[in-house]
Amino acid sequence: MEAVTDFHDAVGAAALQPGRGEHIVFQKAHHGDEVFQLFRMHLASKALAPISNAQEQAGAPAWNHKGDRIVYASSTIDKRERDNVEDEGERAAETKIIMVDPLKPDTARIMTTFIARSFSSFQFSPDDKTILMRESISTNESHLWLMEIESRKLRRLIQPFSDSLESAVRPEVSKGCLQIGPSIPQGERCMSEPHCRLVPIPASEPVQYFGAEFSADGKRVYAISDRDSDFRRLVAIDIASGNESALAPQFKFDITGFVISDKAKRVALLTNEEGSSVLRILDLETFKELPRPPLFPGEISGVRWKGGGIDDEGDGKVLAFNLVSARSPGAVFALNVETGRLMRWTNNPVRGTSPVEFVEPQIVKWKSFDDRMISGFLYQPDAQKFPGKRPVVISIHGGPESQ
Repeated sequence: MEAVTDFHDAVGAAALQPGRGEHIVFQKAHHGDEVFQLFRMHLASKALAPISNAQEQAGAPAWNHKGDRIVYASSTIDKRERDNVEDEGERAAETKIIMVDPLKPDTARIMTTFIARSFSSFQFSPDDKTILMRESISTNESHLWLMEIESRKLRRLIQPFSDSLESAVRPEVSKGCLQIGPSIPQGERCMSEPHCRLVPIPASEPVQYFGAEFSADGKRVYAISDRDSDFRRLVAIDIASGNESALAPQFKFDITGFVISDKAKRVALLTNEEGSSVLRILDLETFKELPRPPLFPGEISGVRWKGGGIDDEGDGKVLAFNLVSARSPGAVFALNVETGRLMRWTNNPVRGTSPVEFVEPQIVKWKSFDDRMISGFLYQPDAQKFPGKRPVVISIHGGPESQ
């Protein structure tokens, strides 16, 4: 293992070029200003080249499957003092969705532009003809959008609630150009045709989406959603109809992440169960759960299938992930879901002390004022070394928007 970058400023959102794997694209700020610019690095020579405008905030990039294009959001930065701006509307940020060949920065083209709206989590469809993206509204609401690359037409994947779609269409809307969005200002123009107008229709209630990605055949989108549920669930959204269905409704915990192996027909889920991550492996066709690996309590992240994608090398049966626990600062594990073999790839020593001396927390539960069961971690020192009464520190975090 070797470090690829060594800058004074931190880097983020690094993405490796699919297929050839000769380049990476990543974000980097300048002298701690937190205005991130995109750069391309040739891995063999370490040659570095800027991609995005240094005067704008560039979001995380996403490669297409062919490995010759990326898409990202770029937002204007207003560095003026608030007191020096007479019209508050002048401060509204302009966000551009930009597509470019990272090896040829001068090929950048603006796909569409928005005012005071935030887009991220881009992904190309399997045929590289459509872009999936997430619009963030608040901590409780987000929307999923599709953009046809050739025509640049936008449409919202999940339409808001309405008893009658036809009753919501105003006469001035052109046929074949109807686009719907509950949070879109009336009169805002569609980017595909200047005479088309977006029709605002109220949704039944806000819905939050996370981690959306296309299915292997490009006909569905998998995502985490809290629609009609107290918990965040894994759902499948049919692109043609917009119908959304829960795939594993039996879990009464928040699903915090998922990753799909198209080759092995498996999906790995992470659930938040009393503050710890639980890794679950399900059959992608039946959604029946397979035996769980023997892991100690902790927080799991960075879950990836080796060769899980259709274009990737490998059989997609090995799952890698990071695990942080009370007695380990972090280690990488690999699980073969067919044989059940669990391998530890890294071992990070804790200098100056032994991890076995670290306190393993206990799960404790109690009732709140409304009879709701609350759980927490209780860390207790060694009673022999520290007998008698001791002070207690209570740390409350999270909520109310999440489990």
